[in-house]
Amino acid sequence: MKKFFLLFATVSLLLSGSSFAGLKTHQAADLVLGQPDFETGGANLSQTGMINPLDVAFDPTTGKVFVADGVNDRILRFASYLALYNGAPAEAVLGQDDFDTNKATDLAQKRMDLPARLYIDADGRLWATDLFNNRVLRFENASFRSSGSPADGVLGQPDFTSKGTGTTETTMDSPIGITGSLDGTIWVADRDNHRILRFDKAALKVNGAPADGVLGQPDFTSNGSGFDANQMNQPFSLFFDDKGNLWVGEYGNKRVLRFDDAENIVVDGAAADGVLGAPDFTAPGAGGTSASTMSQGTDLAVDSQGTLFVSDFDTRRVLGFLDPENKADGANADLVLGQPDFVTNDANLTAKGMFQPTGLGVDPLGRLYVTDQGYHRVLRFSPDGTPAILIKGKKTTHSSSLTLRGNAFSDLLVTKVQVKGKRGGFKNANGTTSWTYRLRGLDFGTTKVTVKATSLDGRISQKTIRIRRK
Repeated sequence: MKKFFLLFATVSLLLSGSSFAGLKTHQAADLVLGQPDFETGGANLSQTGMINPLDVAFDPTTGKVFVADGVNDRILRFASYLALYNGAPAEAVLGQDDFDTNKATDLAQKRMDLPARLYIDADGRLWATDLFNNRVLRFENASFRSSGSPADGVLGQPDFTSKGTGTTETTMDSPIGITGSLDGTIWVADRDNHRILRFDKAALKVNGAPADGVLGQPDFTSNGSGFDANQMNQPFSLFFDDKGNLWVGEYGNKRVLRFDDAENIVVDGAAADGVLGAPDFTAPGAGGTSASTMSQGTDLAVDSQGTLFVSDFDTRRVLGFLDPENKADGANADLVLGQPDFVTNDANLTAKGMFQPTGLGVDPLGRLYVTDQGYHRVLRFSPDGTPAILIKGKKTTHSSSLTLRGNAFSDLLVTKVQVKGKRGGFKNANGTTSWTYRLRGLDFGTTKVTVKATSLDGRISQKTIRIRRK
């Protein structure tokens, strides 16, 4: 079996029963993929099994669920997130011809060698970092591709038969994290070059096209590491949230960086605006098991209520930060999953435990998914009654108006859905469980819009999105 060593070579006042953003500390998962139940943790190459799954992503156009099944060198596609059940079989596979073989050593357009992270854009394109092949693969219409389909494009290499490393605007060295934004920009965490590469209008680029910008380095030929606000050390994970913040998780520096208004960063090597896991930019994070430190943060996700989640691999937990963009540097986490508190790091093969949490994903209903690499499974954690907001349809327009459509769900009745655009306060949408709202007076560029849902017992959730007028 391939070893995964390249990736993973203060008691808080928070009580374990306290509830935050619909999730609570040490709550149990309510669904598992890759295993038939929560007490089984074996490795398997099959239609229902996995070996060291590393990430999970959701197609916003179809609801299909994709899992990067790392050591099986493949990506599994499952039915809609609304139709999953414990141990459900995948419906298709990319990177391999079928569910029972692994041909990772074949360097080809339809092969992979450790797919590490996934991102699916607003048009249903799947982007995957192919770690040991030093490249990023693009699959058009991923929800409709048959098993074994070849990739449609590649970045980091000039073609599908090359895998060399380099420190230029066209090459990469062990790319891992990947994310994107509404305008079609793709960011890639180029791990061993200690940098983030930015590709504008990435879907239109030819194979091997150069990056358009870089963070963590002053130019495309430097690859030194450091811990200043404009430096990085092994960036592993990326997430671009609905408020326009780019979050970067650094494995080497044991911290998470925040870049505000990232779409409009035009200076290579720009400084980060905030940090978690370290008190400031004068030193890397100290690591360890506490509410303010991270040991080996490996992935990031922001849920529908704005909570930032960090998978902390070595301490066998996932940390949650409420309202993270307004927290002081080095602030404490507000909740923890996988452990009963912030000082415990035991491995437990249960619905509440984890062994090696790695990738994170949030489905359209705001439920958090965690790839538990060591137990070869994917866990799902669902909010406990707080409304979940689903926004459907396009978020771009050529006119000054756009009709938003969506759903709002809760264990209790959702009594009201409201929307706030650029002007004025919240106004009632039409409907609740299924709702619409007509936005008017949109300016050119990006407008932040907030949707708020209220349940019968007064629980409130909010989701902020960005509408783009071209």
